[in-house]
Amino acid sequence: MSLKKRDIKFNLSGGDVRMLQFESGLLGLKIPDEEAAANHFGKGTREAVLSFQKQFGLKVDDIVGNDTAKQINVKVSERLRTRAWNS
Repeated sequence: MSLKKRDIKFNLSGGDVRMLQFESGLLGLKIPDEEAAANHFGKGTREAVLSFQKQFGLKVDDIVGNDTAKQINVKVSERLRTRAWNS
């Protein structure tokens, strides 16, 4: 996940939100279908971000800034390596 010119937070929409939701799904976090279809950071995406931040000892603020984005990258990379290894 690469933050382009903004932190990703509640009520935003766009391609960066779509990437957040996709990568959250890779990590087993549930994003409501209606939010994913609209690429919208709604209540469900917020809950997924809060859960992720709590799980990995990050600042729990429901904002995907640099620290949260870096940790998502680490976990997605680990997940993809595990999948490749098991294939």
